[in-house]
Formats: sequence, structure tokens, C-alpha cells
Amino acid sequence: MCARRLGRLRDAVRLFRELARDAPPALHALSLHENLIEALLEQRAYADVQAVIARCEDIGLGASAAVLYTSALLRARAAAQQAGPGATGVRALDAAALDALRRAIEFNPHVPPYLLELRALALPPEHVVRRGDSEALAYAFWHLRHWRAADGALRLAAEAWAAWERGAWAAWRAQPQCQRCADRELLPPRAPPPKQATPPGPGPAPATPTHGGQEQSARASLAVPAALACTALVLLTLLLHRLTLPLPLQPHALLRLLADI
Repeated sequence: MCARRLGRLRDAVRLFRELARDAPPALHALSLHENLIEALLEQRAYADVQAVIARCEDIGLGASAAVLYTSALLRARAAAQQAGPGATGVRALDAAALDALRRAIEFNPHVPPYLLELRALALPPEHVVRRGDSEALAYAFWHLRHWRAADGALRLAAEAWAAWERGAWAAWRAQPQCQRCADRELLPPRAPPPKQATPPGPGPAPATPTHGGQEQSARASLAVPAALACTALVLLTLLLHRLTLPLPLQPHALLRLLADI
């Protein structure tokens, strides 16, 4: 993973190949084949990517969004390469790509809104839920640029997504909510929509303060000036006492009087 992030794609591919070949089945949860597919796509080694996908199908590896959507991407690239004046079999290749996209959408229908930029991307979580929104976000975050680079791939994805929305999306939403609950725990919280300003209109009359409230507010408004006046009087008394001027009232008596007030 570190080699791939640092751009050392050859080292990353070599290490992922060794791990995918020699690792026991218990380590397949680390998504070794999916990481190998991502590194090969960065190298644009599409034939090697197809070989890895075929190996995943041969060994009976569990399906994932990365495997299914990458298979559909390769079919869309093949259809785009065959397109042109006088090309034959383009419709058959488009139909094969749409069929692969249909299978991928049936596995995880949360991916196309991210690929078509109908939903905003964010940093993917550390863990994902298979067939969930978190897996779709992680796949689109790392693979969207490959779909943009393939001519016609996003167009086919939009067609497949439109057909899916007309058909089976309501049935998918009727599935149990446990998967969505796990996704909500993994995905970052979304900002709530901004509140709309209420138009000015006749509203309830402001509450009239009671007699007790008026008395408390009056006391609070007089407390600050009284405290300032007492402080000024004390400072003046101490200053006069320091100058040893005769006073009609002794300082300690004045302080006791202020304390009584």
C-alpha cells in the first residue's frame, strides 16, 4: 500500500502478486486482488487486469464492487475502441458492457451516483460494508479517474443507471435496514440542509413582563451604577486619608457604613 501511494507501482504490483498467490484464504479479507487491480489500472495494464478478474472468478473469490465495476469498465473500453466509421459489432459490445454494468449495479447500486457525480465524493472510511454505500464511496474515490479516461464509459454507466432506476431500485430500497445502519456508522456525517428563512408575517405578540420581572430588571439596572459610586467613594476616602486631611467621618466608619448599605 505504501509503495502504491508513493508511486512505486512496479514494486506494488510485484508485492501484491506475491501476496495474492501465496497468502492463505484467511487473508483474502485484506482485499489483495482489489489492491492489485488498482495498481494495474494505474499502470494501464488492462490485459493484466482482465487476467486478475478471471482468476478471481476461477478461485471463487467473493464478488466486490471493484471486481464487477472494473470488469464493466474494461468492456466499455473495448466497445469504445471498436467504435468508428465502418466498425462492426459495436452494438454487441455495447450490449455486453451494459450487461456487465447491470450485474455490477445489482451487486451495489450506490456506485453510479458517485461515478456520475450525482453525489459528492469524500474521503473513504477505513472499513467498508460489502454492497453498501461505504464500499461505493471507496471504489469511486479511487476509480473515478479511470472511468473518466475511458471514452463512452460514463455514457454507458448513465444508461445502465437510468434503466436500473426505472426498474429494481424500489425493490432494493425495500431490503432490511441493518446494512444502512452499518454504513451510517462508517461514513462521515453529512451537513444538514440550510434552514430557509421564514417570511415576515403576523406572529404572536411579545410576552409582557410580569411585575416580578420588572422589579428584577430595575434592580439589575441600578446595581452597576451603585457599585461604581461606592467604589469611587471608597477610593476618594482612602486618598484623603493618605493626605492626612481632616474628615468629618473616619475611614473605618465610612467603610462600615458602605458595608451596611
